[in-house]
Amino acid sequence: MLTDRARKLLMMAADSGATQDIVRQAARDFIDASHGADAGDVNTALGILGGAYCLPYTDHVLLALASAGALVERGADATPLVAPVTEFLQRVTPLAADFHDACTAQAPADVDDEDAAFRQMADRLRSNMPSAAEAWHALEELYCPVIAVLHRHLRHVRSTAQSHSR
Repeated sequence: MLTDRARKLLMMAADSGATQDIVRQAARDFIDASHGADAGDVNTALGILGGAYCLPYTDHVLLALASAGALVERGADATPLVAPVTEFLQRVTPLAADFHDACTAQAPADVDDEDAAFRQMADRLRSNMPSAAEAWHALEELYCPVIAVLHRHLRHVRSTAQSHSR
C-alpha cells in the first residue's frame, strides 16, 4: 500500500501537467499510508521516492522529497535516499559551480549588495546557461532535504558503529 502511494506520488511529481493540488493530495495520501507501515515498506517507499532526485526540479519534486523527508524526520532509515542524493550532488554540483563562477566573474567588484549583484547576473546568464542555471536552482532549493538525509544517515552509521564496538 505505501509503495503504491510512493509510486503515485513520484508519478505525479514527474507530471508537468499535474496541478499542485493533485500532487499535494498524493503527498497527503503517502503520509497517511505511512502511519503504521513496517520498516521494510518504508525503506522500499523511500527508495521509490529517491527517484525524484533524478527529475528536473519543480515544486512537485520538492513536495515529493519533503514527503520522503517527513518519514526520515519521524525516524525512518535514510539509507534508501543516500545513493539518489549522492548521484544528484554529483550531477548538479559541477554545473551549479560553473553557473556561480560565471555570475561572480561578471559581477562588478565594487558593489554594495553582493547578493543583489549575483541575482542580477544570474537573471542575465540564465538563458545562456540553462542547464547550469537549472542545476544552481535545484541545488539552492534542495539543499535542506539533501543535508537532512546525509545528516540522518551519518547519525545512523555512527550509532550502528558504536553499538557494534561494545
